[in-house]
Amino acid sequence: MDLNLTIFCEFLIFAVFFLIIKKKLWPEFLAVLNERERLISAGLESSAKAKELLDNAKKEANMIVNQAQQKGQIIIDQTQHHIALLKEQAEAEISALHSNFKHQTELEHQAMLRKFTNEAKAHYADVAISVASRVLKKDPSTLSKALFEDAVEQLK
Repeated sequence: MDLNLTIFCEFLIFAVFFLIIKKKLWPEFLAVLNERERLISAGLESSAKAKELLDNAKKEANMIVNQAQQKGQIIIDQTQHHIALLKEQAEAEISALHSNFKHQTELEHQAMLRKFTNEAKAHYADVAISVASRVLKKDPSTLSKALFEDAVEQLK
């Protein structure tokens, strides 16, 4: 057998086999490969979109948290300011009440002092009349209470 003829026959069989594969199987194989490439591309594209959405969501969440912290701090500041105002108002009211109470107490003290002084004057006048009536041996109704009250007033 001739070596060149064998090689030529093998080449011819290979070419026929190659043409059959290329015409019948290769398009289906390429279709499967193209479909797989398309699915992988779509998956990568979806993954990139999902990553972008996740990054945007993280940024938005951080922005919302920052806004909430700022609003919370504003509320805290306003509350502290309001507390300070209420404290000042309470201190002013307490001071006013203290002043009013002190003034009222002083007025009551003066009224009680006047009442006590008047009662003491009347008592001393009665005692003086009683002593004078015994010393002078006169009826107490005949002695002048006004005279003794004037005497007590002059002793001051």
